[in-house]
Amino acid sequence: MKKTLSLLLAFCMLGAAGAGCSSSEAPSSSGEAPVSDTDASSGTGSSEGEASFEGVTLRFAPIWAADAESDLGREMIAEFQEKTGMTIEIEEVAGDEMKNKIAVDVAAGNEPDVWQFWPGATSQEFAKAGVLANVEEYFAKSKVIAKDHFSESALAPCTFDGQLLAVPRMGASAVLMINTEIFEQYGQKAPTTWDELMEAGAVFAENGVTTLNVGSKLGNPSHFFFNEIVCQFSSGVEDVNNLMSYDTATFDTEAMRYAAKLIEKMVDAGLFADDTLGSTGDWDPSTVYYDEGYAAMCYTLSWQFSSFSEETLAKSQIIGIPQIAETDREANHIQGTTNDCYEISAASWSDTSKQDAIVALMDFLLWDYEGAGAKAGYNITVDQKLNEEVDTSALSTPLMTDVLNWRDENDIQIDPMIWQSLPSLATQTDYCNALDELWAGTITGDEFIAKCEASLQENAG
Repeated sequence: MKKTLSLLLAFCMLGAAGAGCSSSEAPSSSGEAPVSDTDASSGTGSSEGEASFEGVTLRFAPIWAADAESDLGREMIAEFQEKTGMTIEIEEVAGDEMKNKIAVDVAAGNEPDVWQFWPGATSQEFAKAGVLANVEEYFAKSKVIAKDHFSESALAPCTFDGQLLAVPRMGASAVLMINTEIFEQYGQKAPTTWDELMEAGAVFAENGVTTLNVGSKLGNPSHFFFNEIVCQFSSGVEDVNNLMSYDTATFDTEAMRYAAKLIEKMVDAGLFADDTLGSTGDWDPSTVYYDEGYAAMCYTLSWQFSSFSEETLAKSQIIGIPQIAETDREANHIQGTTNDCYEISAASWSDTSKQDAIVALMDFLLWDYEGAGAKAGYNITVDQKLNEEVDTSALSTPLMTDVLNWRDENDIQIDPMIWQSLPSLATQTDYCNALDELWAGTITGDEFIAKCEASLQENAG
């Protein structure tokens, strides 16, 4: 099992983002370190939180929602405040709304002291504006978290012009499942090729069953699924990596155009829900859609794993991504890399009266809270030291254990992510909006490519 987690720590350059929502009950937390105590001076110990911070107030903005991991955070941070005397003003926001919150706060010069965000393109403008503190300075002061806890590839999307401006928080893993009862009811087998997927989809469509739960609202969860098709070409992997600079970025490639036209074909064949914006757009709706039996297949990411009912999981089977006929790659790859990060306000860090408190909060978040979540199976840690303390066979989220086992058994590798590789937030937003239109059937695959290419040209430089 350690092999899978090691693979997730050695993933490709950049990855996808998204805020997960689930409904599982969170385990109780004592507020103590969830992992074994070690020598704190080595940068591998637990966050003890013994210092008194009476009278110190910090603002913290997490991407929290109505899910087990968020509930755990609320409980643990209350205990952290009681233990340390620090006051934490929590400004929680669900999902992509965090982008709007931070943009507004930054514009007003009123950003939180610490916030959860996405690396790569989403943070690039804040990095250029000098809003983000260099976390090398945090590592230098911390006795709990060290830079060498993280692989170079985990740190890469948090690095801007040679400066490390965010700390990786969580990894991710995609999964594709089928509802075996629906497949058996209509005499279909689990597809291994895209042709088989289309054939099964035609049968489901004839009988009023949605084939896939993937919709698109601000590009979620569609951008992951689109990426799965692009990366079935070796050239597609190269295309994604080329997006990181306007000098090399383009959507007008064989792999990108193939993927767009294939989605258009799937839309026309009725493989997605009738309302891809409302019924299956975004994470919770797409999860509920499958969980309630409306779709024969489910594609989702690890932050949703605790959201499925035991009844649904009992009749679900994990399968690989069906392969297109033109693929030149093995079938052992899928989406899932660094998902999000913690960032520190440069203005707050420059206030020396706050630095020790910020270090204490970051230590707590990155070791205690993330450790508790990883041990429960709510997240996949990208901290290699913390990973050593996680027993994946004892996770309280069964689907997480099953997915990690499946990845081990099939030697699954990680693909790079378009969403996070894009050279600016403006183009990222245009890409997601175009995906919404493509999934809704209001534009063709060729028009999708033209829109994305136009955004690159408009925002270059």
